[in-house]
Amino acid sequence: MGHSTKMWLSLCDAFVFSCDISNKDETVEAAKLIWQHNPSRFFYINRGSDMFGGAVSSWNFDLAFIDGAHDQMSIFGDICMCKDMKIPYLLFDDWYPRYGETQKAVALFPELELVKDMNNLRLYKINY
Repeated sequence: MGHSTKMWLSLCDAFVFSCDISNKDETVEAAKLIWQHNPSRFFYINRGSDMFGGAVSSWNFDLAFIDGAHDQMSIFGDICMCKDMKIPYLLFDDWYPRYGETQKAVALFPELELVKDMNNLRLYKINY
């Protein structure tokens, strides 16, 4: 629904690239509204992250906010894509097991260093 995207755009001057697997009308409409208010700082695609890596692989990102599919394999794929793109920081939402398998996926990457524990959010740095 774009809540975190709106937060990032209002709190800093960052460019936000967002992909969302949901094709619900309200999700697509929310993205359109956010873009109308931030056309030079917001780019949105309606597909899973596994479908766009090549399209933006030459872009430079400071941080990835990982809050997509919550199964271990999807999160594993998101982390691998971020590593391939040399994104230095990963922010994970829905950390607790009742929300999915984020902890299991992160545990597979010993090169991830916890930077900040924010309850249900965890910020990690990738040590390359």
